Amino acid sequence: MTADNELTILLTLKDRPLFTLRWMSYANSSRFPFKVLIADGGKDETVPRVLSNKTNFPNVNYEYVRYPYDQTYGEYYSKVADALSRIKTPFVVMADNDDFFIVEGLRDTIEFLCAHSDYSSCGGQIGDFWVTPSDEDSRYNRVYGTQIEYKWCSRTSSVIQETATQRIQSQLFCLLDTYYDVQRTEELKSRFETVRELNLKDLFLVEYLLSFLTAGTGKIKRIDRLYLVRQCNSPDSSAVTHEQKYGDVFGRMLVESWSDDFTKCVNVIAAALAKKDGTSIENARDLVKRCYRPLMAPAIIESLLLEPTVPLLMPIIVRMVRYLIKLGPGSVIRKVFYKLYCNATWIPGGALNGLGFLTYPSPTYRADFKPIHEFLTRQSPSSDL
Repeated sequence: MTADNELTILLTLKDRPLFTLRWMSYANSSRFPFKVLIADGGKDETVPRVLSNKTNFPNVNYEYVRYPYDQTYGEYYSKVADALSRIKTPFVVMADNDDFFIVEGLRDTIEFLCAHSDYSSCGGQIGDFWVTPSDEDSRYNRVYGTQIEYKWCSRTSSVIQETATQRIQSQLFCLLDTYYDVQRTEELKSRFETVRELNLKDLFLVEYLLSFLTAGTGKIKRIDRLYLVRQCNSPDSSAVTHEQKYGDVFGRMLVESWSDDFTKCVNVIAAALAKKDGTSIENARDLVKRCYRPLMAPAIIESLLLEPTVPLLMPIIVRMVRYLIKLGPGSVIRKVFYKLYCNATWIPGGALNGLGFLTYPSPTYRADFKPIHEFLTRQSPSSDL
């Protein structure tokens, strides 16, 4: 069998019919060689009407399944788990209707996974693109347009460590997201069955859970070629809708259900780690929490910098202070800055944390503190005993 027969694209839908028809038109024009399973959880009747006539897309080998409306995330997870159970090919990749896969990139990933059984997923490099419609094309709402911009995202590396613990730790440094990787069908099916059982309310925690479980299962390969391009300005995406409802990453952590979702994720990942590496569940749980902190730190900082109470220079000041502390008490540079901090009355106490950079002490500041200063310098530690 050829690599083309080993993969199924799982295209999950929730309305946005113009994007679905664009996706199918591209697949048809490029003679997409892979099987496509379309799992539709939307309300729109345009898509089922068009897709019911397969002569509209004669060059696409697809199966269309209509599911109940994705009213909740739980219903969406159930849809995906059921759709994965219908797939007969050994490999599968998740797809959104506003993105495009590169055929040769998919072929390379399939061939690699066929030859390397110790890898759980394989993907390539990802690009972003934007569609700006002209006035006469505005009815297409960023589906088509005369102005297309695109950008190559930062290159990510493979995760090839031998233990599950090492692989999860390695993910922190490359910020690796495996959601759109080609994966082994049975393994992805098992992961989505877990997601369905947990019924998480935070959509982004689901992606982190899936990525951590993928790394825990096996190594992850990144081929060095364009594999997927994602549209950044498409309307009504699931991520954008979720953020509009619950806020940015910091806002989502304040939602009542978030702590419960996070605890569920930690427990599931820790159990998988403990089983794979033979470590204790307590150590595995601690590792997952420690890994989550640096993974989320950039996004949290980005959210916090938008708050009016956070000075723009705060991250820079905090880094400088931590650098000085690491120099050690004997460092001349550290001593100079500490002396300046203690004696310059116009530098506030909160400056070490970046909370303020200029202050104006009251005129009686030194006189008010003088009695305390004299007491501390006069008294001996043993004189009060």
